[in-house]
Amino acid sequence: MLNYARLIDKSVRENRALIMKKKTPNMTQEQYEEAMAEAAKCYKNAAEQGNRNAMYFYALYLEHGNGFPVDKEKAFELYLKSAQKGNVGAMSNCARCLEHGKGTTQNKVEALKWYKKAWKSGYKKSEDEYNYLLRQMQNEGNVADEDDDDDFKIKNNDNEEEEEEEEETNEKANKRVKSQVKDTTSE
Repeated sequence: MLNYARLIDKSVRENRALIMKKKTPNMTQEQYEEAMAEAAKCYKNAAEQGNRNAMYFYALYLEHGNGFPVDKEKAFELYLKSAQKGNVGAMSNCARCLEHGKGTTQNKVEALKWYKKAWKSGYKKSEDEYNYLLRQMQNEGNVADEDDDDDFKIKNNDNEEEEEEEEETNEKANKRVKSQVKDTTSE
């Protein structure tokens, strides 16, 4: 089912490329739409059977409205499922959706994690996306740095005030201890 969908999808993309180059397409508009709908249906069936690659391609079709009405929420859900199963393209697209809030709530920290996972899994384009987003967040003051376990420290002004108060309390306690030590040594 997936291989059949990919063959159809290839002919659809080739036809689209010819149109973009202003060359004569190899199928009519009606044939093009039928082929796209057939590929979409095959991707959907294979995705419903749990195939991670089919989930990825079906999500692409849903995100862009190829053969189906646009459904960005369902597309994100499928990217996430496919990414969790190891599809690196889905990892990158999942990150992009999280970064921009497409089909899901915007979450740049999660986006960083998925970009990094895609990059470390061999999807080189995600390295640039990861570095760009990380710099952007650091410039905005939203992320301090990266921990070894891929979690990111998020700056929170409320916590900074609490930390300053805690530091002052610790300093006062240290002074008291030092003065007590001084008093006992001078006796």
